[in-house]
Amino acid sequence: MISISLIFTLLTSAPVCDSGRTPVVFVHGFLGSGDTWTLPCRYFRAAGYCEDRLFVFDWNSTGGRQKTDSLLNAFIDDVLSKTAASKVDLAGHSAGGGLCYRYLKDSGHALKVAHYTHIGSGRLSKAAGPDAGIPTMVIQSKDDMVTGNSNGSPQSNNITFITLEGKDHLETATCEETFFNMYGFFNGGKKKPALVRKRAVPRVKISGKVLTIGENKPMASQAVFVYYLDSTTGNRKKPLADHILVTDDKGNWPAIVVNTNEFLEFQVRPKDGRTISYFTRPFAEDNPILYLRCLPEAGLVAGIMNKIPEDEKQSVLAIFSANKAIIAGRDSLTVDSIPLSTPELMPAEKTSIAAFLFDDGDGISGYKTISQFGAGIFMNGIDYFMAASPEKHTRIYCNGKVLNIPKRSSKEC
Repeated sequence: MISISLIFTLLTSAPVCDSGRTPVVFVHGFLGSGDTWTLPCRYFRAAGYCEDRLFVFDWNSTGGRQKTDSLLNAFIDDVLSKTAASKVDLAGHSAGGGLCYRYLKDSGHALKVAHYTHIGSGRLSKAAGPDAGIPTMVIQSKDDMVTGNSNGSPQSNNITFITLEGKDHLETATCEETFFNMYGFFNGGKKKPALVRKRAVPRVKISGKVLTIGENKPMASQAVFVYYLDSTTGNRKKPLADHILVTDDKGNWPAIVVNTNEFLEFQVRPKDGRTISYFTRPFAEDNPILYLRCLPEAGLVAGIMNKIPEDEKQSVLAIFSANKAIIAGRDSLTVDSIPLSTPELMPAEKTSIAAFLFDDGDGISGYKTISQFGAGIFMNGIDYFMAASPEKHTRIYCNGKVLNIPKRSSKEC
């Protein structure tokens, strides 16, 4: 199975960081992961936050037997221990907002949080904390088709409401406007920092995590093979991996340094699961939150994806947009010049972040939604037959960016 990651970046300045900042803990939403916060973390680093003051919490948003409040509490305790801080600033997006707001109802938990930002999440009638005592900011968007302007603008002495326009559900967390509002809120109304384009660098450092989609189960002791690619064909420049990495007990893989002109393939080969290859465009700056997702063996997501074929004759493609949904009329996505960002496949109400392209069984591209994905949000299945052919490649175009990948058999990779 092949996956690509279309990552839209803003190059920012890199001032000397301030190790005295209050650490920030970010909590993702339904079917999300910590890499939801990749772009906001870049902005915070550009504004003077040290990398070791920014933390992302991964949790299983699909359910199951877990005590998520306790896991979040343990995570925050660990952050406080590592940073020697007395409190953290907390931000929750979508379902992560519900988790955070519930977490802060406990008086012991509330003592550990200085400020709380509730982003693209459920309606609030009062600020966070058992006595509504935690300064709270609500950030919402009129164009968020998942939660929308659900909070309106009720008056409260300890809650600030920010309403954006033109931002989809994921953008509500990742956009510049949200960063600027969070930055000012966390820093006593301090004037927003300038985000300026920095001078290009020849090499950058990247690192990340291997986990399962949705449930975010870390994959420990997992090998990650990294290849440099020919940008024209997507083929590997040489047969052997340029880097072979091994994850730790939390699924983290160690940092590598790569040239900023390199197109990359990251391949994960689980012992008991599908091999996944992630293809990325070059990285213009450091990225410590590059997540590689594998298919879970059981649960909600596994039930949706259990019919994705392993077939020598066809290639299977998953397109993941890291910072915004793909929405018909606003965005342009084509695969081999076939438009996929159509009103039928990617309407605004679908808020499609991940699109899985494979044949529904008849060997013909019907260009329609695959029924097993249903009418839900975020993940989309499209009936698209791509014949496997080692001599050919697939061209993906998204909003001005191009990525070429080989048409490998879905059984091979």
